[in-house]
Amino acid sequence: MYEALNMAALWRLPLLVVVEHNGIAQSTPTSAQLAGTIGARAAAFGVRHHRITSTEVEEIRAELAPLVAAVRSEPSPLVAEFVTHRIGPHSKGDDTRSLAEIERARRSDWHARYAAADPERFARIDREQRAFVDRLVAEVAARPLAAPAAPPALAVPPALAEESSRIAAGATGRRS
Repeated sequence: MYEALNMAALWRLPLLVVVEHNGIAQSTPTSAQLAGTIGARAAAFGVRHHRITSTEVEEIRAELAPLVAAVRSEPSPLVAEFVTHRIGPHSKGDDTRSLAEIERARRSDWHARYAAADPERFARIDREQRAFVDRLVAEVAARPLAAPAAPPALAVPPALAEESSRIAAGATGRRS
């Protein structure tokens, strides 16, 4: 992430980095393996950071719309950090959270809440988005690999080039 943020800041790229900060990495709580904050990492490169704590889609859209517009128009990078919860473990049997913590995550699960509120609409949108991602992955996978770029020509200052030519010809211009 550091290299991407550095280059995006240097080149003023319209890059939106979305961080799903769910408080746990594999089976280790974030507090036990992450020094500092996501915001401080963005700030180190002069990149804007916005932390989203809501799970309400309309609130999120209202918060992010002007920021995403700025990414496109300025252009400049933005790190959007979503504070969320993960329901299941990354793999079987590795979840170190207490049952109470998992239950709290389950109660705040926006995905299940939206699916239950309007199941037909949710299912339709979910199918459409999955199909979109599948088409995009297929399109990118079908692209030919780029040919390797030729190495850049070495720019030699004229005075150094002239001196190198004299040395190669055996005429250093020095007297013994």
